[in-house]
Amino acid sequence: MHALLAAGHSKRSVARQLGMSLNTILRFSRATAPEDHSTGQRQNRRTKLDTY
Repeated sequence: MHALLAAGHSKRSVARQLGMSLNTILRFSRATAPEDHSTGQRQNRRTKLDTY
């Protein structure tokens, strides 16, 4: 996705080419590292598997 955006494709065009929603492309295009995707309220949420 970042390569397509760097090549000059619009975000809407990238979304169509990759079969993703425009909101997903917008969210991922703002992140520079994979760790940037895991921010927010879900990051520290406990799951049923935490005890194991």
